[in-house]
Amino acid sequence: MKRSRKAILATAYHEAGHVVAAHFLDIPIRSVTIVPKGDAYGYVTRRGYAFNKREREILECGGFGKQLAVLRARVEDYAIYCMAGNIAQCHFAPGSSRVHHWASDRDSAMEGMQRLAFDNAFQSQRPMDREALRLWWRCLYRVGENLLSREVFRHAVRALARALMAQPTMQEADAKQVMYDAWRIQLQTGRLGPPRRLASGSPSRGRGRR
Repeated sequence: MKRSRKAILATAYHEAGHVVAAHFLDIPIRSVTIVPKGDAYGYVTRRGYAFNKREREILECGGFGKQLAVLRARVEDYAIYCMAGNIAQCHFAPGSSRVHHWASDRDSAMEGMQRLAFDNAFQSQRPMDREALRLWWRCLYRVGENLLSREVFRHAVRALARALMAQPTMQEADAKQVMYDAWRIQLQTGRLGPPRRLASGSPSRGRGRR
């Protein structure tokens, strides 16, 4: 598969968007690569996404409303993570949307949202129609765009994409080191405030950790 440097760089921005969003949203990953495999031009390998102690207590003993809130927050985290690749790619490499797997990312996000919507409908007997689901998806996409608008996010995506061009496959620890180095340089030059990990699936709403 012969690809131009521009196309490879677009993929690097895409995968970097996923990785930085995963870091901000506390989604554990194993590695990231821009080496093509099958239909994918690059991909992020995620680790197990376990519930924390408070979430487990709610899922085991809480009422249905609280249980649904925990599951919804996790679904929203994952949806934003899926969208972040395309958002970063469109921002840093506009016009390159055809070189990557935006459709598969969108479908992955929608699948989780549809599953939660079905479960909610089954319990409440009030099914979520397709228009409401699309509106939910658009709202989450705007949240992802808001995340990208943060200077701390953009610096990390740019630095990680450049690092991936030099080292096409990186482990989680290496990727984090690249992000931390980028933030440290910006802090030293006074052009960036201290990076703050988002313990929330919806950065614009300021929720606490669920």
